[in-house]
Amino acid sequence: ALNSEEKDNSGSLTSSRRLYHRPTL
Repeated sequence: ALNSEEKDNSGSLTSSRRLYHRPTL
């Protein structure tokens, strides 16, 4: 989700923009 960017494993679209160093697919 929006707040759970680091815990967002399913929606990697939000995580990829910030946590691009750890691609949690």
